[in-house]
Amino acid sequence: MKPIKLIISAFGPYAKTMPAITFSDFESDGLFLISGETGAGKTTIFDAIAFALFGKTSGSHKDVKYLNSQYAEKGTDCFVDFYFSHQGRDYRIKRNPTYMRPKERGEGFTEKKENAILFVGEDSPVEGTKNVSAAVSELLNIDFNQFKQVAMIAQGEFWNLLNAKTDERTGILRNIFLTDGYKRMSDELKIMQKESGDRQEDLRKSILQYFDGVKAEENSQLSEELAQAFQNHRDAKTLWDLEELISLIERIIVSDQNAFGSGREGLSAQEDKLKKIRAFITASESNNALFEEVKKHERALSRLEARKEEIESDRKRLDSCDKAVNKVKPLYITYQEQAKNVKELERDIEGKRKDLVATQ
Repeated sequence: MKPIKLIISAFGPYAKTMPAITFSDFESDGLFLISGETGAGKTTIFDAIAFALFGKTSGSHKDVKYLNSQYAEKGTDCFVDFYFSHQGRDYRIKRNPTYMRPKERGEGFTEKKENAILFVGEDSPVEGTKNVSAAVSELLNIDFNQFKQVAMIAQGEFWNLLNAKTDERTGILRNIFLTDGYKRMSDELKIMQKESGDRQEDLRKSILQYFDGVKAEENSQLSEELAQAFQNHRDAKTLWDLEELISLIERIIVSDQNAFGSGREGLSAQEDKLKKIRAFITASESNNALFEEVKKHERALSRLEARKEEIESDRKRLDSCDKAVNKVKPLYITYQEQAKNVKELERDIEGKRKDLVATQ
């Protein structure tokens, strides 16, 4: 904000409408000083600017209801008219406090209510004390207390900024220099840093979990190195040397491959031996089966030899029977034929008998 012109009327110690203070006249000098004896009205100028902007005075001990000059002549209104520029645009605020003024007609006094109006170029003006104060705060990005600390030097109150707490001073400077964007960026970077740290920690735990599953031959040098490396990384809570872990794992893999190669050769030799043993067992089992079959037949032969005489006697009887059968068989056949003829003759006789009976 750059002050351009200030008009004070019946305000504070000033009884009349004072000549305009044109700050733009000092613009070429860059820096100017408001000085004077005690009571000359220096602080009133700052009070007027603060009152025009925020409806409050720069001195913390003053009350706006006493801003109307007690020396004001009848018919002189109390107000502050402040012109300023901000970010390339011109603004004007005219504000008056609540005060009692002589009636224009008759005796006595009438109350004039506090009011304010903000003019912004060709835009529609903003009216009302609260509306104007809010619009100024939004325009300048600071409130009244912050304005006092950074823009006013009255009664040494500039020290309030220097003595303010870190958070408060940071907030003031952030609003002045519009660094909210950088703060948001910083906050987002902190969030990203935390998320990255969380992901890194999850990755570390995952790697250590897999690393914990790596095994080396028990009671070997590699087994001792593996246990020590895992303990170091777990205690450090960080993967400070992944190359060391990878190198150690590669050495374990090589050792396992060598052991696997030796084991595979030994296994192949054992498999050959096993095949020979199995072939020998198969042959032995086959021979044993043959031996058992021979023994079985030998036992049967022994039993037959023990019954040799009985068998020979049975054979002789069988031969005698065969001879007898050979002699009797023709007679038996003749008998069967004659029996058949007899039956046919009996059937013929029976038929004739029935015919004879039928003719009688």
